[in-house]
Amino acid sequence: MDVERYWCGPEDRNLIAKLYLGQRAVTRIDGELSGCCIIGQGGRQGCPLSPLLFNIYIQYVNNEALENIQEGVKVGGVLIPAI
Repeated sequence: MDVERYWCGPEDRNLIAKLYLGQRAVTRIDGELSGCCIIGQGGRQGCPLSPLLFNIYIQYVNNEALENIQEGVKVGGVLIPAI
């Protein structure tokens, strides 16, 4: 993903990586806490940065999907000019 085209330079990516890598969590069930576990992937729920990161990613996916479309929608290799 070419994130520099959209928003993130190397400094920003390093900051985001430091925020998200090595996350740990515990679960409370019936008032008791589980042991600590490492979160390997995914964004934090409630983190204000998560929606922004999602928007940057989905904008990239959208742009890549529409990059080669002149007019209309390509379905099965056939360009449909209007739906």
